[in-house]
Amino acid sequence: MKVAFLGNMNNYTFPVAREMRKMGIEVRFLVDSDYGLHRPETRYEPNVVQYGEFALDVSPLRIRDIVWPTLRRRRIAEALRDYPLAVTTGYGIALGRELGKTSYVMISGSDIFELSRQSALDKSLASLSGLRNAAARMNMRRLHRKTREGFQRAIGVDSFIPGLMPEVDQELDILGVPNNIRSHLTPTDLDLASPEPLADNPELVIVSGARQSWCKPLAPGMGPLDDKGNDVLIRGIALFASQTGRRFRARLPQKGPDFDASVTLANELGVSDRIDWFPEMDQSEFMDEIRRSDIVADQFGEGSFGMAVRDALAIGRPVIAKADVATISAATGEPLPIVYADTPESVAAGLTQLSSRSERERLAQAGRGYAERNYSARRAAEAILAAFARAA
Repeated sequence: MKVAFLGNMNNYTFPVAREMRKMGIEVRFLVDSDYGLHRPETRYEPNVVQYGEFALDVSPLRIRDIVWPTLRRRRIAEALRDYPLAVTTGYGIALGRELGKTSYVMISGSDIFELSRQSALDKSLASLSGLRNAAARMNMRRLHRKTREGFQRAIGVDSFIPGLMPEVDQELDILGVPNNIRSHLTPTDLDLASPEPLADNPELVIVSGARQSWCKPLAPGMGPLDDKGNDVLIRGIALFASQTGRRFRARLPQKGPDFDASVTLANELGVSDRIDWFPEMDQSEFMDEIRRSDIVADQFGEGSFGMAVRDALAIGRPVIAKADVATISAATGEPLPIVYADTPESVAAGLTQLSSRSERERLAQAGRGYAERNYSARRAAEAILAAFARAA
């Protein structure tokens, strides 16, 4: 069996490609973006990525290369001629459709809203007014149509647990994706995110990777996954500081449309001296941040937690976040080992709970076991290969 991987949004599909190779599957991995978050070398060592051997760098892949038979697309088609099966994400969903591949779609986050939703297309078209942008508007419409066709003709779609993100469920319903081909694989690389002893910091270190995106209303075209609830975390940190007097540092990303609003809020609450704003970094660097931390704080808005939580649980760092614990636990058959918080008051209470080293140790041990049972990239690879075999 030969499998191509088209796209790598958020480095979500690369762990699955690695596992397939370990299983003896011949894999060709297409890297289509020059943005660091979507490139495997920002998470893995060069000897793992192996450009030229199984990874093919075609970045930056332009929209016209996807929707029209340009020279670049013809070269991609030739390189993937002997790979009839494809795992697709991001722009790769439309590309797989154009190349005639039998595709399994993996949704990595908000890409379903950005690429297939009518409101996102309308926003893009509104920004491309005038005669000079006529070709760009035509390309966007074609990308939107081909992405929707990619979903509709997929043999499987990896998405969120049913009920976890109702808007995603609704969008898949609109696209006509049958329930019986939907899955929730949530893979991470358990070898890369290997367990480590708790950090031994002189003061509590809280780290979050959620970009600053919380001001209402959200910008047109943005979906619930873009609401990170950073204000809840910052207000909770302020309460924690005033209630406990505990020494701590909060490390938050200097990234996102509402960064200035977050800085202003921290100043107003008097906790700016407790917060270190770090610039955007590679995933490998952020994983080091997780390893050096005592607590990982994720999202507290309307979205769902992502790769940072899965990595934190696998490494053995306690997590505080908002999550639909009941839905997730019902799907996995076991409790989700995080501290739940959805208000500033519950964030402060959760941080107080996690100030205890014994409590952090308990959750760290539970988190690693949970990750092994639920976030295995090998399990995801096996499920996708089984879907391909059924479709043969």
